[in-house]
Amino acid sequence: MSEAHTVPAVTVATTPGTWRPTVLQELVLDAALSEGARAEAAFAEWVEATDFDDVDGGSYRVLPLVAARFEQLGIAGSWSAHLRGILRRSWYENQVMLHATLPAVDALQAAGIDVVVFKGGSLGVLAYPGIGTRPMDDLDVLVPEGRAEDALGVLFGAGWELGPEGVPAALRGGDLPDAFRRLRHSVGLRGPAGFEMDLHWHATYAWCWPDADRGLWTTTRPFELRGRSLRALEAGDELLVACVHGLRPNLVPPIRWVADAIMVMRSGPIAWEQVIDRARDLLVEPYLALAFDYLRARFDAPVPGWVVAALRERRLGYFERQWFESRLDSRATRSVGAHYGGYLRGGRTEGRLRRYAGGLPAHLVYLLGCDSTTALPAEIGRRATARVRLHRHGPR
Repeated sequence: MSEAHTVPAVTVATTPGTWRPTVLQELVLDAALSEGARAEAAFAEWVEATDFDDVDGGSYRVLPLVAARFEQLGIAGSWSAHLRGILRRSWYENQVMLHATLPAVDALQAAGIDVVVFKGGSLGVLAYPGIGTRPMDDLDVLVPEGRAEDALGVLFGAGWELGPEGVPAALRGGDLPDAFRRLRHSVGLRGPAGFEMDLHWHATYAWCWPDADRGLWTTTRPFELRGRSLRALEAGDELLVACVHGLRPNLVPPIRWVADAIMVMRSGPIAWEQVIDRARDLLVEPYLALAFDYLRARFDAPVPGWVVAALRERRLGYFERQWFESRLDSRATRSVGAHYGGYLRGGRTEGRLRRYAGGLPAHLVYLLGCDSTTALPAEIGRRATARVRLHRHGPR
């Protein structure tokens, strides 16, 4: 390949991050989301600071949008070859991934199971300027909670497998116990071609009680993806999911939630009253208030002030507050109060006795990764010892 056609290399670093972008990450978001001169100036500052070397994975995921944005604005520079190459690669990788994973959606629909494609699979079509501008590591699909076991069986029959670690024995046999569904919102599967898909029975980890997603299903909208007629979440629900999902720490900095949220808001009108009602129904008002405050202050997002005020009206109880705060940072261990707060969320539709204690042993089985309640004492003892050692001596 001649030097003129060589795409410059970009080094991506493995750097974990939290929901709030760093100053450097905000520059690449400014380049992707701002107008003309401001976008160009922000990107020039980002390039000077990074020289495309040791770019964190979260920032790298935003660069295809920067590339498309600059092409639209007619902005070019010495870094244009980098951006063109990143955009082409993202488009190609998304196409290959969709080619490998969408047959699984076909299999689910052929079995009579309703499917919603959301997050990257729908945003790349409905909110972003093109499918390549929103990179995807996997395909996220939501099925009705009552059909989750059926969906798992269909996918097993189509050659899909559960990941090698952290999956209880019951799931490998095709069962999805109630206690597991009230703790976890999805499972990851790997297909015959090596690509991955997340099978959701709840759209996010923040609401795992029975029938929590009922409202999301009533407002889905149609869209086309690679010649298929599919369903997506309503725009306000996509916005809610983007904010809730994005506020968790990750090995790849989750800053893409900012771009997702802004692009959804720009894609069409948002029914703000419905967003508030949905947030209250799903008990995620503090997530949205925190996210919207940040988006308004830093990126001038068009979120009305009265929306944020409405989201702050409800006061959180002690255990709910512990659970919420524990999800915003990357602490090595979580308090008993935070874990109990998560248990209470999953059991919020149960009767009083079972909600507060009756389902706790089964919950702990899946929380601690055991296969049965008989293994709980040993696992709890092991973790308690490790926690004491961590407190006394610090991480090794």
